Amino acid sequence: MKKWFIALMAALLLLPAVCAFAETAETAETPALQPGDVITFGRYPEAYNLITWRVLAVDDFTATLISEDVIACMRFDYDSSDWASSDLCQWLNGLFLKNAFNQNESWRLIANEEGHRVVIPSREDILNPLYGFSQDSQKKDDARRAKKAEMLSLNSLWTSKQGYCTYFLRTAESDDNVYQVRATGNLGVAKVTRENVGVRPMIRVYVNGLE
Repeated sequence: MKKWFIALMAALLLLPAVCAFAETAETAETPALQPGDVITFGRYPEAYNLITWRVLAVDDFTATLISEDVIACMRFDYDSSDWASSDLCQWLNGLFLKNAFNQNESWRLIANEEGHRVVIPSREDILNPLYGFSQDSQKKDDARRAKKAEMLSLNSLWTSKQGYCTYFLRTAESDDNVYQVRATGNLGVAKVTRENVGVRPMIRVYVNGLE
């Protein structure tokens, strides 16, 4: 009886150390996402290669991501700068959403207040220092610059000699103009009908199990 009692007490004394080890091992196996991390999620519909995303922000349960590269080239709309009704918004939340993400990935995507699960950055997003961007719209900010995804052709996409592209923002500048990020990393304005401007999607996802 005395030996049994001693063994029980020894096991109880070891329990906190065992639990601490298990917690440490679990943390080591599943490191938390941090702003600035680069992850893969979804696939390019045309090439079936994994899409690379940059982590902009993380909270307890979700992360905000922007594609590391320009992944498409198309007009914003045929006559309007309204994002919600634009051709680009319909494409991203229609064909692109359907073809880029499988069922297991789709449930992770969180819709915004307008019901869109895929957007492009707004002017406010791309000037947000919490996302790693300069607040100065005219600063040639390297953090805002993006190149074309290597596996995609995108022959009509305007590209600088250094390989950087322009890409649309979803914020209207006038009835038929929206803001864009230039290849140099500062902001400009583009006609919604331009077909040589890039697309850089932005999503918010549940982070549980995401690496």
